[in-house]
Amino acid sequence: MEDLASFDGSQIGPPVGPVAEFAAGVSGKRDAELLGMHYVLEGSTNGGRFIAMAIRKGLGLEGDRGTRYLDPYGDAQKARWGEFCAAMSGLSLEATEREDVIAGAERMFGLIIETFDAMSEEASRTP
Repeated sequence: MEDLASFDGSQIGPPVGPVAEFAAGVSGKRDAELLGMHYVLEGSTNGGRFIAMAIRKGLGLEGDRGTRYLDPYGDAQKARWGEFCAAMSGLSLEATEREDVIAGAERMFGLIIETFDAMSEEASRTP
């Protein structure tokens, strides 16, 4: 919300179709599947850090203004990712749970692609 406030987020519309559909069905997911989804989102903060730096430079932003979503951990990013990976590696998962983790990760990657496709489609219709 802080990022939206930095850029007058009052113009933000409702969630794009794929996101709304996903949110409606997330409560039925198994824990291991949710863990796979979280793995993708947590991993995206690695690249997000570099994207945030470029945005800050390009827009002349100071501190983390407008980029907290992309770079939530700041200088602690590398350590946080290492801790997360160590925790994931330390889990004792059954074969079916491992399959659920992979399915969740695949679903999250798919959702991200669907969301960007829907946003591109919507932007191409906007005059």
